[in-house]
Amino acid sequence: MSFIKSSPVTHIIIALVFLVSGLTVNLLQLLFFIVLWPLHKELFRKINYYFSYIIYSELVFLSDWWAGVQYYFYVDKDDYNNYFGKEHAIFIINHKYEIDWLTAWVVNDRIGGILGMLLYAEGTRFTKEKQEASIKFARTKGLPELKEHLLPRTKGFSIGLPHFRHNLPAVYNVQIAFRREEKPSLRALLNGQRLEAHVYIERIPIEQVPENDKECDKWMYELYEKKDKMMVSFFNTGDWFKESGVKPLEKFVPPLRYYSLINIILWSILILVPFFYFTFNVLISGNLLHILMLMVPLGLLYVILSKLMSVSEIGKTSSEYGTDKKKTK
Repeated sequence: MSFIKSSPVTHIIIALVFLVSGLTVNLLQLLFFIVLWPLHKELFRKINYYFSYIIYSELVFLSDWWAGVQYYFYVDKDDYNNYFGKEHAIFIINHKYEIDWLTAWVVNDRIGGILGMLLYAEGTRFTKEKQEASIKFARTKGLPELKEHLLPRTKGFSIGLPHFRHNLPAVYNVQIAFRREEKPSLRALLNGQRLEAHVYIERIPIEQVPENDKECDKWMYELYEKKDKMMVSFFNTGDWFKESGVKPLEKFVPPLRYYSLINIILWSILILVPFFYFTFNVLISGNLLHILMLMVPLGLLYVILSKLMSVSEIGKTSSEYGTDKKKTK
């Protein structure tokens, strides 16, 4: 089974389903925007929610069902039962891994939502070079020196909060970690590598977030000090709580949702049945030109897929955080 999941042929088939289904949904979104948006904006937003879920859930499928990533949640059970998936909220998430965005989608899907309003306050993913720049800046400003995070950029949050505070009952402090020896990436998921994700979620009522900008900045820095202590504890002991001083919570495995699986099955039937029928007829025809016209686009699709996975790798991102590069005119 691992050979099948890591096969380039399998990857091409998955990419084909993602590409065709994505383009189809995008065309439907455009059609509904042209026809429905001028007449009923709210109805368009509701319909577009489901269109968006169709696309995003295919990537959730990649984590949940294809790679079978094991998710462990650490949450207050009362908050989980009373609030999770039932309210609007901002998720403040650490930004350490290549697939943080996808892990966040899975977390939202598991608690009954789709994409939350996500905030990566660090602004970019963690690397050793960026951490050194973060520590250097923290020392000049008398701010916390973080070991497993970058210093958060607070302005966007503190400036934006007054405009949506009335619609947000809570902020969720979300901390995601994989075992240190694991290298979570899109490539690993596509190859079916089984990972283990540990997710700490703390619900913070919006009333506990200061309204004053400076106090809000201070609150964010203190939150990241807590997040950093938890990450250090996890990497040292395999436990969020042993060395962090944070109140321990029992872990549990959130139930899988079948929507992403059903979605990919339906798309696969719609796309792959006619594709295999067409491919079979081309191959048995023996027409070299037709075979090349089939194989070349598939080869290009595989090259594009490989390029996209490569671009998402931390070492190949374009962020200049922590570098000495200066913008020139």
